[in-house]
Amino acid sequence: MPGARRAGSGAWAGLLNTHFWVDPTSGITGAIYTQFLPFVPEEAMTMYADFERALYAAL
Repeated sequence: MPGARRAGSGAWAGLLNTHFWVDPTSGITGAIYTQFLPFVPEEAMTMYADFERALYAAL
């Protein structure tokens, strides 16, 4: 996943394309909760990556 996450970060994804990450070094947490299948289609991963980049860019 492209982004500015630091070493020690963790992430999780659920079946219906719910995603979150925790970056304790930066003090950042992000989450996107959707409810659609299939799991991790290109559109969902693009949205997730765009959200992560935008969040870090806004800091």
